[in-house]
Amino acid sequence: MKKVRMSIMLLLISLVSISFIAKSVIAFQLQPEPPERILELLNELKAVIAEYVEGNPRLFTDTNTMQQANALYNKIDVVIGMVQQDNSYTEAIKKLNKDIAPKVNICDTARIRALSWLSDDPRLDGVVHQFAGICQGIIEDILILMSQQI
Repeated sequence: MKKVRMSIMLLLISLVSISFIAKSVIAFQLQPEPPERILELLNELKAVIAEYVEGNPRLFTDTNTMQQANALYNKIDVVIGMVQQDNSYTEAIKKLNKDIAPKVNICDTARIRALSWLSDDPRLDGVVHQFAGICQGIIEDILILMSQQI
């Protein structure tokens, strides 16, 4: 009887110690690397901005289009940093939705128009619409991938 009790106690002790080891291993697992596709798309967005700005120096509303383009590059770099270092997809999604997407969007209402940086020059209408469509498509793809990470 004593041997059975002793065996049961040893079994219980070993089960408890195994559970502590399992919890430690689970707790210290490394964060998964950010999906490379998100980073590729963010860099593609920067490349599209650079390409369109180079061909259309008055693409944005301000007379200093390069300054606005650089500001967008910096904003996109912030999102890249969030994804690479913090895996902070919620904040990155918020930044894309609230800070970047509105600036490269065609706006139908005056309230939304105030957020856009795109030129309303009629001579650039086709280019601006094409640029906005490409940017919004890339941003939508990024947002879908990021939302899958949450």
